[in-house]
Amino acid sequence: MAALRDELGVTSPKDGCSPSGQWGCCTVLLDGMAR
Repeated sequence: MAALRDELGVTSPKDGCSPSGQWGCCTVLLDGMAR
């Protein structure tokens, strides 16, 4: 998340499941695959 927001300037991702990392809110597509 930090790399997307801070390094790449992509501000649409939101940290909705912090700090536990559950629910899949922080899933991103990378080369068409969920990561």
